[in-house]
Amino acid sequence: MIKLSVIIIGRNEEAHIEACLRSVIKGIRTISDTEIIYADSASTDNTLQIVRQYPASVYQLKPEWPLSAAAGRYIGYLHAKGSYLFFIDGDTVLYHDWLPKGIRYLQTHSDTGAVAGTVHELFEDDYGKPISLQRHRYGRLENPRTEKTLGGIALYRRSVLEQAGPFNPYIPVDEERELGLRIRRAGFSLVRISDLMAVTYGPSRETWGELKRRYYSGLYTFGTTLQYCRRNGFFWQYMFERMGMIISFLFALAAAGAVCAVSVLYGWFFILLFGSAAVILVLKLTRPRFFDRVFISLIKRTLMTVSTIQSFIQSRPRMIEEYPVAADHVEKDERS
Repeated sequence: MIKLSVIIIGRNEEAHIEACLRSVIKGIRTISDTEIIYADSASTDNTLQIVRQYPASVYQLKPEWPLSAAAGRYIGYLHAKGSYLFFIDGDTVLYHDWLPKGIRYLQTHSDTGAVAGTVHELFEDDYGKPISLQRHRYGRLENPRTEKTLGGIALYRRSVLEQAGPFNPYIPVDEERELGLRIRRAGFSLVRISDLMAVTYGPSRETWGELKRRYYSGLYTFGTTLQYCRRNGFFWQYMFERMGMIISFLFALAAAGAVCAVSVLYGWFFILLFGSAAVILVLKLTRPRFFDRVFISLIKRTLMTVSTIQSFIQSRPRMIEEYPVAADHVEKDERS
């Protein structure tokens, strides 16, 4: 049996996929019995042409299917044969020595279902030029730390996914946390170790363009995830773990509404209105970057709240087994 399956997912990743593949090939060179699987979510650029030049089994999801990161991971899981499954995104570069450390940790900690490492995040502008680096995306740590979710890049025991169930392909966002809840219920822990695992590349999440992209791509539809958690008995647990920001935002809106109501009742409304406008103007003129960050944060929370409520009302959970599995197997480029 294959020891390790590396499952790469992506959609239109021509800018990063080659670096990802090279880092994975380098990262598995000291591990015997490995395979690389690339699950493509109907890319329309040159991603597949690049991947076909490398030793990877390629499966392409059909464009009419519900597409998501979870769907790519699910299709990759179905075709993987390894005892350990490492999931990585196509816009990520793996550090060459992490996988042996991750496997060793799982081998020596039988109660751990999945493990991840330190991740840095490199933000790029619209032209792919690096603009800033966020170190320790999930927080700095010196010793292994038990987590509630590991994010999209992590190493899992196959046996644990067979027991708890794989990624749910119908969940468009926060699928890692939903899976984490099932793994924890099965009696296993999720652990992040301090060793540097990967660097991810992508646009900053705090820009107007990225807010728009995420909104229209359904990446704020946490209500769908909440519906699946409700069906699996995790409703309140997911609410407390993930919905805190949205709940606090709703309370803040309610408090602001109450203040406005009281100001109208006592004739202070226009004083409050002009006073608020003056504060906003002063901040915009004296601290424009701070003002922009706050304003973008408010818009982001508004979009997340609206999308979460809307998706919770509209979502009708489906069984994982209903997802189509007849992905196209793309042949390797024999000229490479």
